[in-house]
Amino acid sequence: MTVTYEELLSNISQESVFDKQILVSKDWLGHDILAGVIEVGEERPNIMITAGVHGDEPAGVIAAIKAAEALPVSANLYVLFCRDPAGYSSLEHIFSRMFEEDIKITNYNDLDMICANYGELIKLGDLRIGIFKNICLVFKPDFEKVSSAKIARNLDKALNEDKDLREKLDRMRVIIPSLSYRPGNPKIVSRAFYIVEGTVVDYDCLSDKIDLPESIALRSFIDKIRPVLVLDLHEGDHKGFCAVVSEKPSGVHKDVLEAVCKQVEIHGIGCTPLDKLENIELDYKLKIEQPIFHGAGVAKFNDRLVGYARKYGISILFSSERKRDFKDRVETHIVAVHSAVCTYATLHGL
Repeated sequence: MTVTYEELLSNISQESVFDKQILVSKDWLGHDILAGVIEVGEERPNIMITAGVHGDEPAGVIAAIKAAEALPVSANLYVLFCRDPAGYSSLEHIFSRMFEEDIKITNYNDLDMICANYGELIKLGDLRIGIFKNICLVFKPDFEKVSSAKIARNLDKALNEDKDLREKLDRMRVIIPSLSYRPGNPKIVSRAFYIVEGTVVDYDCLSDKIDLPESIALRSFIDKIRPVLVLDLHEGDHKGFCAVVSEKPSGVHKDVLEAVCKQVEIHGIGCTPLDKLENIELDYKLKIEQPIFHGAGVAKFNDRLVGYARKYGISILFSSERKRDFKDRVETHIVAVHSAVCTYATLHGL
């Protein structure tokens, strides 16, 4: 299992999975955000698989790459396998690269010390905000036991109550420590957010209000390739696997969802039961609002990637239980991707 984004790119190059890789953008630490491409012809439709928008969702990153190796369909495949390269690597790696020193992080006290030594530390009750130029680290004591979504909500509340803080942090990137469940011991990584107009928004948001260079580039990339099918791979704190769409599906859309859930139930970790789907928090400020059937539901994606890409075709978020065995999570996502792509291809003669 690769630990850093640099190691991940090296493995991809050695295995020659893609015909080519194209630069979509760069992240705030200077990493290339790449899309692996498998081409069959300009006249054929485009399918896009994305993963790794959050640093604590590594199974989707590996699954997106592995799934691309064996998709026998006549469509161009674009795999944006890691949308947040900095988040994929450990928090130690991020700070070591930022400060050009060997930084070690084992607990809350280390984060406190980093903020005090290298930036400005703000204490709001048990909420800590470390400011380093145009990025801030937000955390709490025992952050390993507190979800990043909860810390983001606490920050959102603090911004709402403090005008000076809103002005100080406006248009700043936010990273929140989180545990990434990989082979071996969990790694301390980060999830990315952004503050705009006094509100904390998720890094997955592609609203026109978001002026991050990589968000602008991703919107342009999607508009350029106009994918007929988009599969966005995530991990969450819910049980089992679920496939989530922006509206109640019909026709081919429904056929694809049913095929995915059926195959995951047989060959994967199993789907989230129908009676457990409602109000599952998939992500920060993102809940399933309407269960459809076993393992599938509807959520208000608004300006998130799945919602943004919906105008070009079918767009689905896949989410696996992130504390399950890593290999099982990877294989479940591969099963889901293959099922969705093959069902769509069959129904459209690809």
